[in-house]
Amino acid sequence: MMGALFDLGMHKITLDDFKETLDGSKKIHLSHIAPASGLMLYRMELSKSES
Repeated sequence: MMGALFDLGMHKITLDDFKETLDGSKKIHLSHIAPASGLMLYRMELSKSES
């Protein structure tokens, strides 16, 4: 996902190309791959819903 956003920002793919990759109707070759090591869950909070 981050690699696709980077390519979008560098104008290597269009916004329409990006949207089509999200629904799976189009596959693209990314020139940048963002490592997953930088994506970490910092905190999670759960709240009780009042019903």
